[in-house]
Amino acid sequence: MTLLLTEWARKTGQIALLVLALSLAFAAPTMAGTVYVAPVLTLPTTAPVIGVRYTLRIHTLEGTGNPFDHANKIVFLGSQFTGPSPTGLYVTGVNVFTWSQAYADQPGCPSSGGGTPTYGVGALWVGVPDYALTRNIGLRQLTGDTLATFPRQNGGIDGIHGLSAIWAISQRDFFGQDVQVSLLRGQQFITPLDGWGGRWVPDPTQPGQFVCDPLLPPGLYREWGLTITTRDSHYRFVLAEPDAHADRLWPPGAMSIVTEFLDQRGLFVLYLWGMAILQEGQDWLPLRQWMTTFRADPLPNIGWGVKVGHYGGRSVLEVSNDDTATYAQVGETVTLDDAPVVSIPILSRWGQAALIGGVLLILWTRLGGHRHA
Repeated sequence: MTLLLTEWARKTGQIALLVLALSLAFAAPTMAGTVYVAPVLTLPTTAPVIGVRYTLRIHTLEGTGNPFDHANKIVFLGSQFTGPSPTGLYVTGVNVFTWSQAYADQPGCPSSGGGTPTYGVGALWVGVPDYALTRNIGLRQLTGDTLATFPRQNGGIDGIHGLSAIWAISQRDFFGQDVQVSLLRGQQFITPLDGWGGRWVPDPTQPGQFVCDPLLPPGLYREWGLTITTRDSHYRFVLAEPDAHADRLWPPGAMSIVTEFLDQRGLFVLYLWGMAILQEGQDWLPLRQWMTTFRADPLPNIGWGVKVGHYGGRSVLEVSNDDTATYAQVGETVTLDDAPVVSIPILSRWGQAALIGGVLLILWTRLGGHRHA
């Protein structure tokens, strides 16, 4: 039995829900420069989707670092979970921001969240928001290097206390690097309930106020292993999600792309390739077709969005804003070629002359040899 993901998404209306949820869960409630892109494919079986992987590269990032001169860009690379009793919305993502925050790991809930901002960098924000308001989400770093490079904070969704969102924001600049990301399902667990970051819970002594709880609520959880790999580093995380609602990935949302502020000045280019999902008992299935299902600006050519680009001898999915009429429109699908892209250099006139002369010399030599024979 096969399942066409875009048709399923249309029938259930989940794409619109996911766009709204990601906008609320991960960023300010604005639709400026927003485009939503989802994969199109046919699943070979109904087996659960248990993994997703891709490679990203922040290729171009123009700006001075001044927050008012360099318009910030965000690309949410989200994955949505589901389970045997799905209620609420459970998502995660390794998201690309053009600014970062300097801070130390905060296993609890900071009073203000955030840290010292740095603009004009290629930062990765690992996010686990509590959009379902159940407080049963968590994140921990598995290595010292991961802890130092991706410290946690929970300043609330959009800084709102009571709306938990655990972030691990990179303390290094990933601009110009090929970064491999993978998310794989792990085992069930009941304990430990500590060490997963803090969550906001209602203060029983002060109605309308919240306090930080360092413990997950009791229950059955599912681990999800997240890795971020560069040429010189390997970062490892484990996420905690409620097993009843997040023991697999929801196929239409196993990987999605949502942008914000892509319409602002400052050239930005993000490359994505090697996108694939993993079903239980199957091989990795490439995600080569991508459809633009939503765009905030209704104009036919707006100079930003997604299109097919080329990098490193391959076709890639390009998320950019070069102000040309080359981007996919709503309902349009772009397809990545799995074959290597061969670049043939154009010879100068002298080069062409030398090539022609060499060919003529070979022909003359061969013909002359036959005559003497």
